[in-house]
Formats: sequence, structure tokens, C-alpha cells
Amino acid sequence: MTDEHVARDIQLLEMNPLGPLNGKNLGTSVSPWVITPDALQHYRTRSIPRVPDVKTTTLLADSGKEALDIKLSVKISSPEQKSPKTACVSNSAYMYWTLEQCLVQQALAGAGLRTGDIVATGTVSGEKEEEHGCLMEFMKQGATPPRGYLEDHETVLLEGYCGEGVGFGECIGTLLPAKPVE
Repeated sequence: MTDEHVARDIQLLEMNPLGPLNGKNLGTSVSPWVITPDALQHYRTRSIPRVPDVKTTTLLADSGKEALDIKLSVKISSPEQKSPKTACVSNSAYMYWTLEQCLVQQALAGAGLRTGDIVATGTVSGEKEEEHGCLMEFMKQGATPPRGYLEDHETVLLEGYCGEGVGFGECIGTLLPAKPVE
């Protein structure tokens, strides 16, 4: 069994009810760009409507126009396939909770947040077929998958941008084979 199979098995175990925590920490990358909240203010858009019977605290309430319109794409290439193939296009506005709400929830749970801390959103998926932000969603469990999990030496290119002028740069990572355990 290879390390990617172990990580995948951990992810499947954690997925319900926790979400894929430890199964996703084997390949973390960060874009070289830092964007301030002020630069994103112009790109606010409609928030996802919440389930009416869910009561949120005042701290988690939003005006209904608090989501960020960040266009996202994921492309995958391999040594055999030099030209990246688009696996997903999505938008951060599809997130059920806004970024601010996620930060509030983390702070309410007692996590200390300081300037410079990195907070990730996790998978950002839309309703359409091409908007699946996770290969597991893309593969349609129980059906013949259009592709499998990431393979050794595949390169993933993540991009995000708002409008015509605010880009987050490219975030590129290549999955390398696991080192043998001695």
C-alpha cells in the first residue's frame, strides 16, 4: 500500500462526520501572493442563502452580500500530458459560510488568531458538473470515474482572481512518490 492510498483511506474514514482533516495534509501549498481585505472589498457579492430554520448567532449573521467573487480554477498535468487539463472551475461565493464567518467560528471555538496566520477554506464546489472542487466529488462514487486520484508526478495548478485586476498568483505543486519507510 502506498502513502497516497493511506492518505485516501484516512480521508474516507474522516469524511463523515468530520470532513477530510488528516487525509488532506500530505500536500499543502500556498500562493506567493498576499491580498489585503481592502483590495477585495469591491468584489463582494450575494451570500449563499442559509437554511431558514438554522439559527445563527449575531456574530455569524451577514448582510446577504458578504461573499467574495473569487473565480477559481484547478488544472492538472503529468509528465505524459504536458498541457494542463482543467479539472474544475468554481467560485468562492459558492461557500455556504463566508470567509469572515469561518474566522469568527474559529475564534469562537477558542483558536487564537494572529496577524500572519494562514486559514484555508477547504473544498469550494458549485452545483454544476464542472464546479466540483474535489476529485472525490468529480469521480461520482459508484460509477466509472472520469479519472482516479492524483498520481505520482502529477502537477496541480490552482488559480484565483477577482475581476480584471486582483489575482492571487499561481499555486503549483507536484505530487512526488513517497519515500520508502526504513
